[in-house]
Amino acid sequence: IMYRERKALPRLTSVKAAQIACYSGLVLFLSLTATHEMMATISLWDKTLQPLAIAAAFGAIMFGLLFGGGPGRLFRGLTLFLFARLSYCLYLVHIPLIPLSLTLASQHAVADNEFAAFFTIFITLSTLASLLLHYGVEKPFLILKSRAGSTMPARP
Repeated sequence: IMYRERKALPRLTSVKAAQIACYSGLVLFLSLTATHEMMATISLWDKTLQPLAIAAAFGAIMFGLLFGGGPGRLFRGLTLFLFARLSYCLYLVHIPLIPLSLTLASQHAVADNEFAAFFTIFITLSTLASLLLHYGVEKPFLILKSRAGSTMPARP
């Protein structure tokens, strides 16, 4: 709604306002996630307001990027485009691959580098599994959907 009505809201949708929103959201997100160990103790804040504050931070970042503020150039790269295409498949495969990645990392890593080994194995396996799922399952169905959509008669 705001994007369609951006001419009616020039002060809110200006590049300056977008930059303020994007960078404010980024500062809020980093202050909520990088300043302490999250969920070390679970309080009322952690259960209720913290998820809302994180969602508001991401909303401000997206609002800013949508209206031309912030580091938009970083979000136009080919690598991020690939991960955007694979995002649903990554969502589907990431949780089942955590135990496998932990097992492989504990078997093949030196004790002080176990997290680095886990992270490398996890990212590699998740990317490969999501590529396989995307091109083996999702993409063929998307192609069938587009073909069926072009030959189906219009609904009354």
